[in-house]
Amino acid sequence: MRTPGRRALLLGLALLGVALLAAVLVRGWVSDDAFITLRAVRRVLAGQGPTWNPGDRVQVFTHPLWAALLVPAHALVGSGWWAALGLGLVTTGLFVAGIASRATTGAAVALALLLGSRSFVDFSTSGLENPLLHVLVAALVLWPRASEPRVAGLLAGAALLTRLDTAPLVLLLLAGRLARGQRLRGAGWAAALPLSWCGVSLFWFGALLPNPALAKLGAALPKAEVIAQGITWLGTSASMDPVGAVLLVAGLITCIARRELRWAGAGILAHVAWIAWAGGDFMVGRFITPALAVSAAALAGTRLRASLALPAVVAALAAAVVPGGTLRWPDSREIADAGRLIDRDGLVDERRYYTPGSALLGWRPGRSMPQHAFRTRGERAADRDVITPVAVGITGYFAPPGVFLVDRTGVTDPFLARLPARPGSRRPGHLYRDPPFGYQEWIADPTCALREVALVGLCDDVRLATRAPLLAPGRAAAVGRLLVGDVIQVLTGRRPTAE
Repeated sequence: MRTPGRRALLLGLALLGVALLAAVLVRGWVSDDAFITLRAVRRVLAGQGPTWNPGDRVQVFTHPLWAALLVPAHALVGSGWWAALGLGLVTTGLFVAGIASRATTGAAVALALLLGSRSFVDFSTSGLENPLLHVLVAALVLWPRASEPRVAGLLAGAALLTRLDTAPLVLLLLAGRLARGQRLRGAGWAAALPLSWCGVSLFWFGALLPNPALAKLGAALPKAEVIAQGITWLGTSASMDPVGAVLLVAGLITCIARRELRWAGAGILAHVAWIAWAGGDFMVGRFITPALAVSAAALAGTRLRASLALPAVVAALAAAVVPGGTLRWPDSREIADAGRLIDRDGLVDERRYYTPGSALLGWRPGRSMPQHAFRTRGERAADRDVITPVAVGITGYFAPPGVFLVDRTGVTDPFLARLPARPGSRRPGHLYRDPPFGYQEWIADPTCALREVALVGLCDDVRLATRAPLLAPGRAAAVGRLLVGDVIQVLTGRRPTAE
């Protein structure tokens, strides 16, 4: 028989879970970066395979598993915006249910802190891979069957296939769930999925790294400057989301206090260190959410004294209702100059930037979403046009299939990604390149050639790898040269030049 205290706890968990999902729904949105993946998804559904520009095989996404899930979602609803938003809401619902199912006072604290965390709430939609990562890392911590090498390994492999650079967090979670003698087997299962994808990627795209990773990691910026950017990003994220920072610290304390969770605590620290090392991102709060999910899972498996749990829940809820909090109705006014949201370090509250044009608050029955100036720019383009937008996602998704887009950040461009960033280009994640003379003609016309002799060899290799038939003569050699150059570029920041 359930005691009154038990019934009150279960009721409180249900209310907190509903409030959290309601906040995620009301603040739901889809980012421009999500539409980069959705353009590739649309081309898959059109029978063209995951391509970007016409005939241009390039892995424009860093989340293969999430992209794969978007394919049936898009086919089902017929809209990239609804597919991305709906998939985020469904996976977030699974995560919240998993936390609440622990039925502990720690789960109540975890849900309250998640509800107060702007980073978690905002990136539980966005169209990016965060909500899927939340489910997978929480399952590694909480699911009883995750103590089996095959189950734990497949969960870890799925998380790595969702986003490879979560490896410092995911592999330490895997080590913590398995006995010492089982870790090698678990690692083997974990490696199966990402290694299989690497084989597909090398054959189809002619590259092992996703193009956005190459564009960001190989931009030839001084490492000290990159780390400084990462530390700035962490500080800005904490100031924007103090409840998330509290959740991170509470999760770390819980992991230190419980011996079986110390590997998870090490994973959280390793994840934070990786963010600093990689330089963070321009989206404030985005990269920290997997660590927040692990912290919440650690708390959910802990029984806290009611005298400690209740004040923590009340404090988190109080933080959620202050101006700007997640339980306040979000500002849906259109911003005349959205660029002013970008701070001097290039960081931005990305959800606010795309509200209301690509947010659920901007939807009305019968209205196609998103409604944004970037969409209009794409729809006005004509087949065979070559356009150079500042942001390529929404524009690219709505442009006619024959339009060529020049992405000066290199995120979607396999040639520009292999060039150094423009001097003074210091915005994390958006490092601009200067296209060489003649590049816009070259990208749309295979008969054109670049006029910069030093880049002709790289240009020819990229063309062979990404545009030639998969078994074309010379393609394998070109892919090999690009692969060696990619490794050197990421490790040293410089690409070897042809003699």
